[in-house]
Amino acid sequence: MRPWIILLVLAALVTFMPGIVSSHGVSVTAHWEGKEVHTDSYFADGKPLVNARASVYDMADNVILEGKTDETGTWDFPNPEVGDLKIVVMTGSGHRSETVLRQGSAGGSFADEKIELDALRKEVLELKRMVQKPGLVEILGGLGWIIGITGAYMWGVSRRRGEGERS
Repeated sequence: MRPWIILLVLAALVTFMPGIVSSHGVSVTAHWEGKEVHTDSYFADGKPLVNARASVYDMADNVILEGKTDETGTWDFPNPEVGDLKIVVMTGSGHRSETVLRQGSAGGSFADEKIELDALRKEVLELKRMVQKPGLVEILGGLGWIIGITGAYMWGVSRRRGEGERS
């Protein structure tokens, strides 16, 4: 099979399978909700991490809790009350993200303020998801790289065969 056909097929696969390409980054956020900790985990394109392994560590890297995210990418657990927490989320494909939740950080005890904080927290999370999605510029830039590398390879192959020489 000719090398340019293989490159063309690979370029087509990459072009028409953007879900695989755009889901590389993984993020996790966490905050207090009363006596519980609430986490949200998602890919860079905003899709939730479903059934991802989640672990909670103290600051000495001792495992305190382990669990899995649900179908919305969330995982809630009771406050272990050991001070600051490090929350690590891992996918089956090896992607990993972590965040540190400081004891005494936001999640106040006043009902009205808590409602306002929750609404603000959800807005910030949605904005963060939108910002992390690859835009048209990133997609076109990636396609440009693929086309450019393919063109350079094809030019090199034609030069070796003597087809690219001018008379």
